[in-house]
Amino acid sequence: MTTFFSDITEDLVEELDSVIAPVESVDPMVFLTSPEFLDEDPTPFQRMAIKVVYNLWDKYPPDEEEQYLIDLLKSKWEIDLDIYNPAHIEFLILVLGRRSTKSTTMSYIATYEIYDLICKGNPQKYYGIRERHPIHIMHVAAAGDQAQDVFGLSYDNIRKIPFFRKYIDFDKDSATKLRLFTPFDLILNEKVRQRNKSVIRGGGVQKESTLPGSLFIESITTSAASSRGKAVKTLMLSEYAHFERSKRSGGVDDGVMSSNPRTDYEIWKALVPAVKDFNKGHLRDGRVICESSPKEKGGEFYNRYSIAGGMEKEGGASPCPTGYKLIQLSTWEARPGFVESDFDSEFLADPVGASAEYGAHFINPSGSFIDEAVIERVPNYDRKMVYINEGVWKFVVSIDPGGKAKKKKADTYAVTWGHIEKETMGERFCEYWIDGLEAFDSKIIPIGGGKFTQESVDPNVVTDFIVNLTESLGGRNYIMEIVYDQFDSGAPIATLQGLGLPAIETFFTNKYKSAMFGDYLSKMNNHQLHFAADGDPKGLVDRWKQENKYLQRITRGEYTFYGHPTSGPVQNDDTVMCTANMIHRLAMRIAPTKQSIKENRKHGTGPIQRRVTVKPITVSHLGSGNRGGGTGNYR
Repeated sequence: MTTFFSDITEDLVEELDSVIAPVESVDPMVFLTSPEFLDEDPTPFQRMAIKVVYNLWDKYPPDEEEQYLIDLLKSKWEIDLDIYNPAHIEFLILVLGRRSTKSTTMSYIATYEIYDLICKGNPQKYYGIRERHPIHIMHVAAAGDQAQDVFGLSYDNIRKIPFFRKYIDFDKDSATKLRLFTPFDLILNEKVRQRNKSVIRGGGVQKESTLPGSLFIESITTSAASSRGKAVKTLMLSEYAHFERSKRSGGVDDGVMSSNPRTDYEIWKALVPAVKDFNKGHLRDGRVICESSPKEKGGEFYNRYSIAGGMEKEGGASPCPTGYKLIQLSTWEARPGFVESDFDSEFLADPVGASAEYGAHFINPSGSFIDEAVIERVPNYDRKMVYINEGVWKFVVSIDPGGKAKKKKADTYAVTWGHIEKETMGERFCEYWIDGLEAFDSKIIPIGGGKFTQESVDPNVVTDFIVNLTESLGGRNYIMEIVYDQFDSGAPIATLQGLGLPAIETFFTNKYKSAMFGDYLSKMNNHQLHFAADGDPKGLVDRWKQENKYLQRITRGEYTFYGHPTSGPVQNDDTVMCTANMIHRLAMRIAPTKQSIKENRKHGTGPIQRRVTVKPITVSHLGSGNRGGGTGNYR
């Protein structure tokens, strides 16, 4: 048998092993409430959380207050704790409103975890890792003061419990890290001290230094959390929804989508594998606990929430996989003494923010200015997309071009078309119809050596589609405008104009986009906007809804900007931009401006000057090009 010191005899090794043999630890509920240890009076939520983490329901059935929370989780949040069939929890996701005692609860768990490690005598040997390899109980927070606050709670817990006094390594004390000895560490140090007694002063032999403690309880910021190779028994990611998020940078340059090592995803990649040392073989003691008040949908916290079966996952909840457990509660549900009306002023001042911060609901990035219910009522699933005109309507076709210059992984050429109904009854009663939507996506292609390149959309494919679409919609007499934004549009506009089609360029200045989104959002909010949504095998209607839900409006001084998020599950706005421009151009037909009158005179509305040879739009034609799979549908 090998030991830390090569000169220890086998007899001493046997003696050492007997002294550091594991001792039975008290269970977490005793540790939390007993005067001998923490002597706390935990809230119902804290009791429930501890019982969930450590599967204590058989020993401690739920009391009335805990049962109320269990029932609330099921009825309101669609979460079934399934307390009578407990399984090991490797990932606990806590979605809680502010002031829900998240930090205090984490400190209870951290303190117990250190206690349990010490009770194992030689925890490194118990878990089969290298002798005296440091074992960490780790909090990670985005900000330094938050890390210090969380650590301070755990530090105070340890300092007040007599059990820990002889195990604290006071020489290694700091503001965010506390080092503790295991019984094995203490015995090794005692051997060092015994050997040092035999060292003669001035004899030329230096005394040995004692060994530092091999257990760590610490809180660190994301800037210091990317180091690998640590053994982390319990990883706690505090306010995880508020970590910096990964962003796309520079498209596909050298095939690398770079990410700041401080981001939520990079922290997960760096630290979560460290927990695996404690989840191997028959052992299932390693845990990752993510706690936070929610934010807008997106980022790694929302991703883990969705994996855990959260009801606010896009597309609906899915079954919670083995190893995951989710708890979601508002502040007034998790914290006794609060009632919902205590937050009336916060909801009055910022209803969307308060819904996340205190109500524990994830929000859409656009939630502050486009209500999700408004977006959902736009699609009409009883009406098919229009590819062939019956000679009744006149259309505006709108295009949002794509290309390499935008440097986006999923760059898209989006095309939409629509018309106005009931226009003779005045603008108040007009209905604006999105009759169809097509998306031509660029592709990321491997070129070998782990590198990738971007294959842009061929604009000629899109132009062919538009030419054939306009013919199927009735030809030049039924096409009021074909509008492009200003990006990389010169060649296709010239081609279409050469065919006698009214293709024009619209410049997305801040003033133009403000007017464009003003029309778009007003029609949507006034129930005037409809989408012919039946017959959508490529899922473009759902894509349009998602992009609307995630559309961001940012106000800086006197300027307002609209665009897509740079992180999260939705990072495109192509279908929104072309649809908003189409609705704006239709609205200007009802309420003309000097600019629109000038443009109409310039481009004219006469018939096509010469015959254009086109292919009729067929199912196979609509499925061509480098778009996603699927075909169009006919009205």
